[in-house]
Amino acid sequence: MKYTKVEKYGICAKGNLTQELIDKLTFLVPVMRTSYHPSRGRFTEWCRKRKVFLFNDEFPSGFLKHMKSVKVTDRTKAVIPQQCDLESLLPFQRSTVEKAAQLQSALITSATSTGKTYMIAGLCDVFRNYTVLYVAHRERIVVQTHNRLKEWFSDVGILTGKQKREGRILVSTFQSLPERSRFDVVLIDEAHHVIATSYLRKLLSTRASRWYGFTGTPEGRADRLDKVVKLVFMDNVINAASYQEGLEAKLICPVDFCMIKYYGGYTVAKSRERDVGWIYKNYLMSDVRRNDLLKLLIKELRRLNKVIVVFLGRVEHVDLLRKEIPGSFAVD
Repeated sequence: MKYTKVEKYGICAKGNLTQELIDKLTFLVPVMRTSYHPSRGRFTEWCRKRKVFLFNDEFPSGFLKHMKSVKVTDRTKAVIPQQCDLESLLPFQRSTVEKAAQLQSALITSATSTGKTYMIAGLCDVFRNYTVLYVAHRERIVVQTHNRLKEWFSDVGILTGKQKREGRILVSTFQSLPERSRFDVVLIDEAHHVIATSYLRKLLSTRASRWYGFTGTPEGRADRLDKVVKLVFMDNVINAASYQEGLEAKLICPVDFCMIKYYGGYTVAKSRERDVGWIYKNYLMSDVRRNDLLKLLIKELRRLNKVIVVFLGRVEHVDLLRKEIPGSFAVD
């Protein structure tokens, strides 16, 4: 594909779009949609939707490698990393930070509970002479990260719907981030959310020299996330720690998994049979036998001195069982 006169700013490229380029960068993505039929009422179903990751004249610069001839003017500001001085990082965390600092952009994959916040702090320290933006999709994650980063750095700001405070390191929800923002380094938590059009549009309007994403689910997904994320981060993927490595580092507790099949014998109207949220609230939560079975299982495991984590589908269900199980507490 011939394409000339492209300007590059970190992960963002700008240029006059052609139909040929649009055709190349359009994917079929599986999505859920709500439909209506007189005999069935409202129901959800899977469909294949065309999705193009181009906004006005901006697109992820990772797409440049698909072009046969292109003249790129790189207007990315030079950002020079320093040595990481944080002593609290484990060897694999420090190694990950050092590898990332050698790349202009990278996707860092790491299993849950392997110290992602420590690696984020490490990058903030490596780029201590520059402005850093940390962005996440949920306010709760933003507030937690803001509080942790303040343990290492004094100049940490926060930007959410409820709080606004400037700092060299700015922690923000992507919804609160103004368009056309300028930073030296951007850190994207839960980077698999870049698949969302609104998220990617906001990121591509942000000017920055270095981009680093963090995720635990980068590959093998039906929504083509693995391809899109790698293109956004220019195919630079750093594997920080797997679940097994987290176990060996004693960051993750070994977990025993088992499945108990329970048949409730529910009778659900055909118009509601695909409404999972409604079924959960009106049947699963209120099923006394099911809840009693769960409480009995917890009681038996406690007798064996087991640490128990119960994952539930709705906050209301969490509140219900927390009141009925002595000594339990809820984490949202």
